[in-house]
Amino acid sequence: MKTCKKILTVLCAAGLLSSSLTGCALKKYDTPSLNSQELTYSAESEEQLKKLTDNKLSTYETLPEGKSIELNLGEEKSFDQVVLREKGDNLNKFSISVYTGDKWEKVYEGDRILEYHLCYIGKVTASKIKITAEDCIEPLKLSEVQVQMSTSREDDIKVSQYICFDDHFDEMAARTDDSFSGYYNVVTDAVIIGTISLDKGGNVIISEGEEKFADRMEAFRKAIGENDTRIWVTVGFDMNDAEGNRSYDATAEFVNENIDAVTANIKAFTEKYGIFGVDYDWEYPEKSSHWKAYDKIIIETAKVTKVSVALSPWGIKLSDEAIEALEHVNVMAYDLFDERGDHSNIFVAGWDAVRKVMKSGIPAEKILLGVPTYGRTTDKSGDAWPSYRDFDLGKWGNLIEDYPYTTADGERKTCDAYVNSYGQVRDKTALALSSGIGGIMIFREGCDSDYTEQYCLHRAVQEVIENSGK
Repeated sequence: MKTCKKILTVLCAAGLLSSSLTGCALKKYDTPSLNSQELTYSAESEEQLKKLTDNKLSTYETLPEGKSIELNLGEEKSFDQVVLREKGDNLNKFSISVYTGDKWEKVYEGDRILEYHLCYIGKVTASKIKITAEDCIEPLKLSEVQVQMSTSREDDIKVSQYICFDDHFDEMAARTDDSFSGYYNVVTDAVIIGTISLDKGGNVIISEGEEKFADRMEAFRKAIGENDTRIWVTVGFDMNDAEGNRSYDATAEFVNENIDAVTANIKAFTEKYGIFGVDYDWEYPEKSSHWKAYDKIIIETAKVTKVSVALSPWGIKLSDEAIEALEHVNVMAYDLFDERGDHSNIFVAGWDAVRKVMKSGIPAEKILLGVPTYGRTTDKSGDAWPSYRDFDLGKWGNLIEDYPYTTADGERKTCDAYVNSYGQVRDKTALALSSGIGGIMIFREGCDSDYTEQYCLHRAVQEVIENSGK
């Protein structure tokens, strides 16, 4: 991972005072370098400015609830991102406004800043910026502010999407408007999940039979239309022990003993149905023998077709050879909670997730950051899975209040649930582009609102990609 090195030129209120800060050591807060042009600004005092530009969480400007801090860009400048860092976790809501012409305009709302938050606001041209602590638990300790203009990327940006061939798919694929087909204006790689698996002999099993699979593949290709979306399938290969229980050891043994049959059958299957590649999702290898088996199935399958894997952002132990064989890695940056119980927020499942995967040895260009289109309750219940499509949360809303659900024991409960808003998915996409990783993964199609809806999460990804660096 690259060490964050930059030079900041700071403009003090008393005049043009230049200060160079290089080779900043952020230690555990280290982050992938951002491919963005950073703008200079002035603050109310030299002391205040230094607190906001010294790359130290230990120095900060305190903002009580309802108070703002204004930063002067000196003249009208264009930018599309504001990076904020906070000492602690004291916010429920903050906003960013810009001064254009002769008035202030609010351009961003968020709930949390935490240790690192890239706020995507879309391109604006303004002379001042204002950050307001609108709702605080305790006064906000604002430790860093960076105003940035993203730069365009020359490489191809991937957007993978997991999709189930189920009754919802049948309904959506039959529609004649853009509510489903529009997703594939932005999705470059669609992964069919939950349909294909391997039996003990390494044969490919289609859960609902070949005829239905073939019909759905035809409907899918019709919906994709002229878009260049590549179609993948997730191939399950979990095995059970003699007692019928899922077993990592049995799975590793299966791979080692049946790898020739596995690769031959996968090759025949992908060629028959025009599948671009296979995706493996083994949750989760534990011992070195398991990881060696995972290496083997990746390396050998990559000799007959393209291979991707889905991995959580922790505990990755793939070999260099297996990593080299992979087309990309779909990072499962969801079902991750912070101390408040918020699900997959911009820090835990964005900045921190990217940092951890990079440290595992996965090259940046092979990393696709996963964003969920479903929520989880703040009590972390395994029985509550609200879909984004079922709620109208506007552009910035992340919280579903008093979400009702039924436990596995039949008990009725209510609890707040946290989802990724349109705004937060824009932030994660901007982070992915600016940090140089390969792109974004969406999990999954069936939980997002229709593409025709204004705040469809696929549209959030598309908006950032189409406007990056412009």
